[in-house]
Amino acid sequence: RNNLYHLLAGGIKGLPYFTWSCLSPGAWKEIKHQAPVVRKIGPVQWQLRPAQRKIGLLLPFTADCFRPTDHLIQPYAYANLMQGHFDVDPICEEEILNGYCKKYPVIMLYYIRWLPKKVVKALKKYIRGGGKVILDPTVPFDIPGAIRLKVDIGMGKEQTVGVPKGQAHLSRPGIND
Repeated sequence: RNNLYHLLAGGIKGLPYFTWSCLSPGAWKEIKHQAPVVRKIGPVQWQLRPAQRKIGLLLPFTADCFRPTDHLIQPYAYANLMQGHFDVDPICEEEILNGYCKKYPVIMLYYIRWLPKKVVKALKKYIRGGGKVILDPTVPFDIPGAIRLKVDIGMGKEQTVGVPKGQAHLSRPGIND
C-alpha cells in the first residue's frame, strides 16, 4: 500500500501489475481495497500536468538486443526513484543522440550492459555542455566525466563494478559499435 501511495505522489500516471502463478489471498484483498482509491484520484491526476522532470533515466533498446531480459530489471530503478519523489522520466538512446536530453539536468544509467559508441559520444558531449551523467555500480563501463554511485539504485545495495577492463565485446557487456 505504501508503495502505491508513493508512486501516486510521485506523479506516475499508470501502474503495470503482474500476477505471478501464485498470489496470496491477502494480495487480492489489498488490490480490491486499493481499486476505489485509484478510481477516485485517477481522473483528477490524469488532468494534472507535471513540471519538467529533472532526471532522464536511460532505458536503451540496445540492451534488449543483447539480453532481452534486461528490460525486466531496469524498471526497479524507475520505481525506486519515483517512490523517493525524484522527478524522473524514462528516455531512450534516440533522445540522447538527437539532443532532446538537454532538457534534463541529469541523465542516469542503471543496469545498462551494452551501449553504442555513438551514444557514449553524445553523453560525453552532454557532460561537456554542463549536464551530469550518473552511473550506478551495475553499469560495467565508465564514461569520462560521469559520476559513479556506490549504491545499486534498483536493488538498494552497495556494491562495486563487476566487469574488469578489457571485456567490452559484443558477447560481453561494454561499449560497442
